[in-house]
Amino acid sequence: ASRECWCGNRYDYDRHGLTPNECTRDCTGSTNETCGGDWHIQIYSVCPTGKYKGEGDPVINDEPNCENECHCDAELPCFFTNGTCKDGCAIGWRGITCNERDCGVENGGCQYRCTEDKKDEWCSCDEGFEISPNDSRECIG
Repeated sequence: ASRECWCGNRYDYDRHGLTPNECTRDCTGSTNETCGGDWHIQIYSVCPTGKYKGEGDPVINDEPNCENECHCDAELPCFFTNGTCKDGCAIGWRGITCNERDCGVENGGCQYRCTEDKKDEWCSCDEGFEISPNDSRECIG
């Protein structure tokens, strides 16, 4: 059995259309996960996409400390330790960790109005329209 998890040559191999078909060995610590292929590595993300390590300990109550937000391009995960994005920020975001609103680029991804000082509801609609329940950046009439 393998002692290290291996699969793919990049952490984002699936985004380029490759499949982990050479990963056939079971992980020693978890037989529910594949960990083996020759000269390939598979890296499991610590935090869900869009989150990274917050202040303090990296593990709190046996769970990863993933309290900070990042908004990376192509919805890729950011680096756990510092929140930086390998390929830059998603549209509407800026800053070292891509967590500052940027209405100056493509209107922040909003269909109508973008407001940089609002944390959650930064997009708004013209009179007679309302935010779509399916996408907080689109307006419906």
